Amino acid sequence: MIRQLFSVLVLFLVVGLVYYGLNVVQQKTPDTAVGNSVFVYLYFNDHLYPVRRPLPDNVDPLSQSLQELMKGLTDKEAKRGLVTQIPLGLTVSSVELHNGVAHIFFGPELLKISGGAAQIEGILSQILYTATRFPQVKSVVIRITGKPQCALALGGEGYIIEEPMTKDYFKRR
Repeated sequence: MIRQLFSVLVLFLVVGLVYYGLNVVQQKTPDTAVGNSVFVYLYFNDHLYPVRRPLPDNVDPLSQSLQELMKGLTDKEAKRGLVTQIPLGLTVSSVELHNGVAHIFFGPELLKISGGAAQIEGILSQILYTATRFPQVKSVVIRITGKPQCALALGGEGYIIEEPMTKDYFKRR
């Protein structure tokens, strides 16, 4: 009896979340920019989900999706239980796309993040999945504006990034 009641409650919770529009779409959705919107990846129950954000006219969708990600959560997203690992104040200076590789240039505040490996992976996952949602982006290189391209050590534990990241990047670590 209790097990059936619990199952019904879980079902209502899931239906309610979907009904009230988490704006979460399935990962298999091929759209990168739909109408006047783009997708950013946020966490819900420790899983990444693409969430729709508005796209202003006459802007680059890839750059804008990363700018939207850096803004943090909207009030609506926070109320629905979504979270982000992106620290406030982190900025994307520019994005360049060369042969399927998105070079994402950050301000120097990226080097000041003091979190551990789990937080750094959370940040990088959100950036990577947001950028690679676009079919022309096969991998991502994280760069610091004004610095030569080289390996980066991020966070308090010195998380090293030495190569372009693909969606398989974290499976290999």
